[in-house]
Amino acid sequence: MKAWNDLKKEVSLYWTGDAVDPDSYWYMDHGVKIEKFRDGHFELSNAMISGDFYRPLTEEQVKIFEDRGWLMGCYNVCIDTYSIRLFNVQKLLLMNPESEELIVRKNNIEKKLMRYLELADNLVI
Repeated sequence: MKAWNDLKKEVSLYWTGDAVDPDSYWYMDHGVKIEKFRDGHFELSNAMISGDFYRPLTEEQVKIFEDRGWLMGCYNVCIDTYSIRLFNVQKLLLMNPESEELIVRKNNIEKKLMRYLELADNLVI
């Protein structure tokens, strides 16, 4: 997996289990957790979800990590997540168009979404 190879060269990985013979190695950044288990399989999760849990990535999202690497995969997950959040806030705004809190939230999400769209556009692989 290209994303894992990208990370092994650049960052210190964490482990689960015994330090001498770990059950897995993992890393988390940009709201994404990647974990490689002893048997060689990978799990990638979206950590940008509210609450104390992670959501598995879609097959399409995982494919980007496999083919294009860590950063492009992370940017893609961020874009997908912020797009969903923006859609949900826009639905709420239709019901309550004068809510200052919702307007501020919408503007903040739009800024974050635009930032990740720009980062993805500028990424040279």
